[in-house]
Amino acid sequence: MAQAAQWIDDEHYAVGRWNGVLSIVKFGKTVPTVDIRANLPDFEGVQMIETLSSNQILTSGDNKGMLLWDLCPERKTLTLSGEIAFDSKFGVANSSSTYVYDSICYVIVGHASGWLTIWTATTSNESLGPGDFKLLHSVDLTSDKPTNPWKMQNIRAIALHDSGEGTGNRYVLTGSENGLICVVSVVTGSLVSSTVYNEKAERGINTISLAGNDLAVGNCAVGNNDFNFWYYSVNPADWSVTFTQSINLVKDKTLLQSFCFDIVWATHELGVYFIASTEEGILWILKKDSLKGKFVESISQKENGHLGSALCYRSGKLAATAYDLIQFRAG
Repeated sequence: MAQAAQWIDDEHYAVGRWNGVLSIVKFGKTVPTVDIRANLPDFEGVQMIETLSSNQILTSGDNKGMLLWDLCPERKTLTLSGEIAFDSKFGVANSSSTYVYDSICYVIVGHASGWLTIWTATTSNESLGPGDFKLLHSVDLTSDKPTNPWKMQNIRAIALHDSGEGTGNRYVLTGSENGLICVVSVVTGSLVSSTVYNEKAERGINTISLAGNDLAVGNCAVGNNDFNFWYYSVNPADWSVTFTQSINLVKDKTLLQSFCFDIVWATHELGVYFIASTEEGILWILKKDSLKGKFVESISQKENGHLGSALCYRSGKLAATAYDLIQFRAG
């Protein structure tokens, strides 16, 4: 099944799978793909994909490095440029975000160990090489009391905040299996706030999505009294994260658990929406400004059965990938 998905340009997106296959997909009726074995299943497949430029993407590799890939302009070939090595104590890359300021590319990576690494590369060259990336900071975001029985610390999601846009100092929010929502300054590498998303949680965070100062968090709900979609407000003045609302996105109330696998946000002429994929194989669409415990509309993905989908949204195009490639256009 798919674990990660990200747009490369307006017509193509990348999908990473647990069997180690990386696919480049063209959005449209014919859906041609370019598939390549990106790494070995022993290292948990392709969990992270980051678009660096129109001709390069970065993906997770093993527990000692990330893989840099070159794309041809027609997206018909995918070539491995090399590996960006790191200390194995960080573990496999699970999530990422990036931005460019003053010819410096900042890449923020969440790892299986619960550590965050921050990298820089000068973008003056037309194409970056593995040696261009330098480790700027490593930040410990682990918890002594993780909200899962297996003591997992994986940083599953990273979201870049708008604050500081147009300057070098940006902030990222992270969501981890240990249950922490953290805010980190990219340039200084300092942890500015840390919040447990739910003190009573039995599972960690699978995904986060940030629209302005509105943060959506997806997790696995255990039992009928738990919730798998959480909604918070972020205050850039002190970087506090305040709980607003929680909803259980589930139709079959008899399920012992129901996980929210992925969340993206989308703009529409009627407002801003969060789109969530859940374990039942359903897409839930929730309007950001009127979350009252009811979804605006749901789209059933019967082709996927009971399985969450990796989502990516861009300019009215939504790709939802579990096993099959399923595509939607916003109406």
